[in-house]
Amino acid sequence: MGAALARLRSKAARWAEVLSIWCLAALLVTLPFWRHRVLRHRLPDSVFFEFHDVILYTNDFLWWGALGAWLLSRRLRGVRERLHTGALFVFGPLVALLGISIIAAPLAVDPKYAAYQAIRLLLLLILYLLLVNGPLRPAIVAGPLAVGAALQAAIAIPQFLLGHSLGLKRLGELWHLTLPGPASASSWSASGVGCAPTV
Repeated sequence: MGAALARLRSKAARWAEVLSIWCLAALLVTLPFWRHRVLRHRLPDSVFFEFHDVILYTNDFLWWGALGAWLLSRRLRGVRERLHTGALFVFGPLVALLGISIIAAPLAVDPKYAAYQAIRLLLLLILYLLLVNGPLRPAIVAGPLAVGAALQAAIAIPQFLLGHSLGLKRLGELWHLTLPGPASASSWSASGVGCAPTV
């Protein structure tokens, strides 16, 4: 019975590890994607909503899935070794920024929003630890990033050349970030950074 349970835990750990890798790859592909839902509108002022609203991005589910599956795989394997922190010049600022965010949250103009951002910073730190400690090959990271960049360019370049939206607003296409387009002297096109469709 004990041996069968151990085999089951090992198999579940492998599946969780594979799931974390697939979720991470999908997250890297969709990093430029901007599909989102405002969960809570915090202020009535006419300010860019990401500066004050509580937002759920569609690829947050991939982010959380990658982290949760990786932590579950470690739990199922009974891994007790310390996590590697990687490069100090990356880990140090991440920890410092998270610490400052947590300490300063009660003193912020909007403490609830500051706490929300601190939670996202904590998840970012865990994602970094996954990248450092997970069973990842360079291709697992580089490949999805290249695909995401290609998708971004596939939307941004036609926008710029045509000088107008491609009609992908329902997918999260941005149009309020503008650059002059060559189609005419008065036409405008979304920037290459923010115009990709989002899931």
